[in-house]
Amino acid sequence: MKRFSLFSLVALVFAVVYACSESTTPPDSSSLMAPKDPSRNVFGDPPPPPVETAVVVCAGGTCVEVDGSYMANAAVASNGRRATFAATFAANPAGEGVCPLPGTAWLRFSKNAPPQTFDVTTSANGRIKCSPQIASGRGTIEFEGWVVHLDQVLNFNNVGDCSTFCGNFTATATMGDETVPATGEIFNRAFFDEFCSISEGGAFCGGK
Repeated sequence: MKRFSLFSLVALVFAVVYACSESTTPPDSSSLMAPKDPSRNVFGDPPPPPVETAVVVCAGGTCVEVDGSYMANAAVASNGRRATFAATFAANPAGEGVCPLPGTAWLRFSKNAPPQTFDVTTSANGRIKCSPQIASGRGTIEFEGWVVHLDQVLNFNNVGDCSTFCGNFTATATMGDETVPATGEIFNRAFFDEFCSISEGGAFCGGK
C-alpha cells in the first residue's frame, strides 16, 4: 500500500510539472492576429477638414459674394454624385427644407464679406445645415435692401466633393413687404478665384 501511494504521488507531481511546462510554451507566432485600431471601430474615419468657399448669393436680380466654409461627413463624401444647379431644383422642388444626400453637411458664413460693389452684412452665426436630408439654417445675409433669411432655407444641395462646385441652396429673401426666393451657389475658394466671377444672374465659371 505504501509503495502504491508513493508511486501515485510521483506520477501526480510529474503530471503537474508537465502541464505547467505546456501552458508556458509561447504560441506559434503565425497564429497571432495583428491588433485592430480601436479608434476606427468605434469612431470610423474622421470627417474631412472644412473647405474655404466663395458663396454667390442672389436676390431680386442682385448678386454678391460671401466668404464661407463647407464641410460634409463621410456619408455624404462617399456618395459620388454631383448635382448641377438646375438638376437640384428638378429633383427637389421648393417646399420644406430638403437635402438630396444622406449624412451631415455644414455651410458656415464668415462675418466679413470680400470687397465688392455692394455692401454685405452677414450675421455672426450665419449657417445652413443638412441632417439628415433636412435643411435648416440660422442668421441673415443683407445687401442692397434685401435680407436673406437663412432660417427659411428650402433646399440645400449637400454635395460631397468640394474641389470645384460645392453645392447650392435656396432660401427666402425680403425687402419691406416684398418676398422673393434667394439663391446661393457654393464654390471652392481657390477654384472660384481662378476660374469664376459674378455675372448678372449669379456665378459664371469659364475663365476670366
